[in-house]
Amino acid sequence: MNNTKDSILTLQDISIRFGGIKAVNHLNLDVKEQEIFAIIGPNGAGKTTAFNIISGLYRAQEGTVLFSGTDITQLLPHQIAHLGMGRTFQNLELFTLMTVEDNLMAARHMHTKTNFWNELVRNNKVKQEEDRNREKVHHILSFLKLQDIANKNVTDLGFPLQKRVELGRALALEPKLLLLDEPAAGLNFVETSELSQLILSIRKDLGITVLLIEHDMSMVMSISDRIIVLDYGKEICLGLPEEIQNDARVVEAYLGKRDSHA
Repeated sequence: MNNTKDSILTLQDISIRFGGIKAVNHLNLDVKEQEIFAIIGPNGAGKTTAFNIISGLYRAQEGTVLFSGTDITQLLPHQIAHLGMGRTFQNLELFTLMTVEDNLMAARHMHTKTNFWNELVRNNKVKQEEDRNREKVHHILSFLKLQDIANKNVTDLGFPLQKRVELGRALALEPKLLLLDEPAAGLNFVETSELSQLILSIRKDLGITVLLIEHDMSMVMSISDRIIVLDYGKEICLGLPEEIQNDARVVEAYLGKRDSHA
């Protein structure tokens, strides 16, 4: 998985500053097709800022972002989503007044090909389109084992299930690349273990590349193909899980020690 042609996401010398602070500092990143790639680092290391640049919420002040060979540096989030990128967030972004199924159906709007007049008169083309979208949603609900609660309002669900619904909504976009921002936050050991297996299945069964930010090191080390460690917006280490675990710079960053090379 080392050929550049196999890359789905490339960050070239990306930087962004807020005031006098460089939140991401000349970051280079290369994620391969069907790889599970993790970004880790202490709080404030620039992980979520990097995610925001990749998904179009922030615009890099320096550098280039390539997604499937397309320069997306200046694109808006919905344009990037259309190219095949899905994302979950640290804080849940569900439609709280809607059911589980309808939350996923809302994400399918991007794939709707009918026009305004078709929607207005609700003709056969609209019904066929809706049936196709609902079939796709039902497949995702089954994959995530949410089919039994499809008609429940999301506010009636516990936090772990709500997180799974948000994951389902991201999958409903049919992404080639899935960005997961701290997916295990707030989950217990058993729930985190189940999530780890689910992420592996997303890669294996759906063929989706996964880029994740996560603080649960046990989870990161068990499912990641490669890991990059950030500190103060800069890369301090990149490699296989076993290489990351044994790198003195990573230990120093997590212990709060700093030197001139951090």
